[in-house]
This record gives sequence, C-alpha cells and structure tokens, in this order.
Amino acid sequence: MSEAPPATMESGPSKRHLFELESVEAAAPVEVSKNGQVWIITFTDLVALMLTFFVLMFSMSRIDQVQWQNLTDALSRSLDQIAEPREPKPAKQLDIQRIAYRPGGDLDYLSAVLADHMADHDALTSVFLARRTRQLIIALPSELLFKQVEGTEVIDPEGRRALFVIGGLVGKLGNRVEVAGHHLSDQTRSKRSDWLQSLRRAEMVAEVLTATGYDETILVRGYGTSQDHQIADLDEEQFQRLADRIYIIVHSDAGEAP
Repeated sequence: MSEAPPATMESGPSKRHLFELESVEAAAPVEVSKNGQVWIITFTDLVALMLTFFVLMFSMSRIDQVQWQNLTDALSRSLDQIAEPREPKPAKQLDIQRIAYRPGGDLDYLSAVLADHMADHDALTSVFLARRTRQLIIALPSELLFKQVEGTEVIDPEGRRALFVIGGLVGKLGNRVEVAGHHLSDQTRSKRSDWLQSLRRAEMVAEVLTATGYDETILVRGYGTSQDHQIADLDEEQFQRLADRIYIIVHSDAGEAP
C-alpha cells in the first residue's frame, strides 16, 4: 500500500481570503474611475449656474414698462399710507413781482445846479431844497406860485418863471417827478376842502412843468393838512410860510423799466 501523502498546511490564501480579495479587485476599477472624473460633476454644476445667471440678467434688462409702472404706483400708495402726514401746499405760489427802475441823473448834481440858479434868479430866492436818500425835494411856498384873479386861483407870473427854471433843469435829467400839495389848516373849511385845494394846486404845478418840456408822467398828490408835522420844528414865521406849500419831488430813478 502506498502511503498516503502527508498532510501539509496550505500556505496559500483560504477561500474566505480569496473571496475578499476578489471583492477588492472587483471594486478597485470603480474607485479609480470615481477619483479620476469627479471634477466633471462640479464643472457641470458651475456651467448650469452661470447659464441661469445670464438668463436672469437678460430677462431683467428688458423690463415691461407698463408692469413696472403699475408696480411702482402700488408701492407708492402703500408707502404713502404709512408715511408721515404732509402739510398741504398752495396750488400756486403767489408773490409780488419786483419792479425794476431805470437809473436817473445825479441828484447831487441837480441840487448844486439849482443852488446856483437860486442865487441868480429872484424868483427862486424863497425856494428850499432838501436832500433825502433817494429824493431831492424842492419846496415852493404857495404865496410864490398862486394868486387870486376874480375869485379864481391861478399861477402867478413870478411863480411861473420859477417853475420854468426848475422844469428846464429837471427835464434834462429825465428823473421821475412827483408833485405834492400841502395846505394850511383853516378852521373855517373842512379837511375835505383843504385836501381838494392842495390837490388842485399840485395839478396846476404839474401842468406848468409839462409845458416846460418834461415829457414823462408826473404823479400828483394832495395831502391837505395831514403832513404839517414835517415842518413842526420850524419857527412860527417859517411854519406859516411853508404850511401852504408845493413839493416838487425828484426821485433818483427815471421810472419803471420796460
């Protein structure tokens, strides 16, 4: 009988080990493939996101104006309801328009020329000059200008000569002129009569100034006895002399600008 071969220990792997080894070998190609191409998934997601972003930008660049206006109106109404109450404003802004005046001649020059003429003409010896900020006032006593002729008051020839000298000088400058009449208070007459008398005298003086060649509009005023306080500081003789007076007021401008 032949001897049975001696039992030996198998040095190779067992069946269990072989199964595990086969499982590992079978899975290895999958693991290698995953590690080599995983970036494609990230790249695809990135391209998709970029495409979505540009589509969104393109859609926003072409806004429907009607729908946008409806949206803004709706939001405005909603915000106005929660906003603080506003004070009502007038529909129109009303304001007084400022009047522009044309520049006139130098009043200091006119005052100096009149002072020289007052020294040379007897008709101007009783004339008074008063310089204000924008005015030159030429005060003439009524006794120089007026006289009674058959119950009617007219311009005295001596007063007419004085007015012609003044009107000739004022007319050359072209400044705006105003004539104001003042009347001495008389207890026998009413204030209305004093006012009418002062206004009538101012109109007569304005007519003479126009006759001298002054072609601008002359403003005429009658004050009656309401301005006697202006000469209250004078002595009695001067007050009585100037209470009945005519003011020729020469302004620094030449009237309203066109």
